[in-house]
Amino acid sequence: MPGGGSIVAANSLYSGPGQDGTRLGIIAGGAIIEPLLSDKARYDARKFNWIGGRSTEPSVCAIWQTSKVKSYEDARNIEVVVGASGPGSRTVTYPKLLNQLTGTKFKVVTGYPSGNEIALAMERGEVESHCGLAWGSAKTRLAEWISSKKIHFIAQFALSRASDLPDVPLASEFASNERDRKVIEFLMSDALLAWPLLAPPEVPTDRVDTLRKGFEAMMKDKGFLADAEKLKLDVELVPAAEMTKMVQDLYATQPDVLAVVKSALAD
Repeated sequence: MPGGGSIVAANSLYSGPGQDGTRLGIIAGGAIIEPLLSDKARYDARKFNWIGGRSTEPSVCAIWQTSKVKSYEDARNIEVVVGASGPGSRTVTYPKLLNQLTGTKFKVVTGYPSGNEIALAMERGEVESHCGLAWGSAKTRLAEWISSKKIHFIAQFALSRASDLPDVPLASEFASNERDRKVIEFLMSDALLAWPLLAPPEVPTDRVDTLRKGFEAMMKDKGFLADAEKLKLDVELVPAAEMTKMVQDLYATQPDVLAVVKSALAD
């Protein structure tokens, strides 16, 4: 179900048909916090039934080889044209937030349907950056770009540095004070909720339990793991309980932090 930042899909899953466990969804992590930030999201993420996640997944701010920006500090002094999709997408929220809180000069151009179109726009010279690019996707889909240094990374978005990106700084490291660091980490928490599998709120408890057990069994299945290895997909189970707690914690965020996030993302 297409729609900016998965909000349309989440709205439909929340109150639409299929509340019996036969209709599931995978949404972008950023959609989970959207109800705290705007009225476009007509759902309470705490009421979804979280089934599990395939892995955690940090995002990166990728810069095309011809750009004058070679480091994060450069991005504070030179305007960078960033390709993005729509409201709720990390490709919009990340660069906007960094402009407000860390002084970067990202010029966000929205309207690209997906990461594939943003990548094509980078090749064509329409934009210089994909800021909010899922690292797992980049390693597989853009492997040639990475190996030939067509793109480089000036920041990563997660609560801790990825083991295979030890030299790429966290965006939160550029915050000038503790409150701003908390604001950035609030948005970066979706690295844990990268591509969550979820069920609607009214699915009976016994069916939710069955779905969770089935998902965890799949994650250990030899055939599944072999296929994931062929596709070069990271597999590291994120249990439903861990996802549920993260959502609860996000919805308990202090009002002053949310106020800064809303201000930073306001058009």
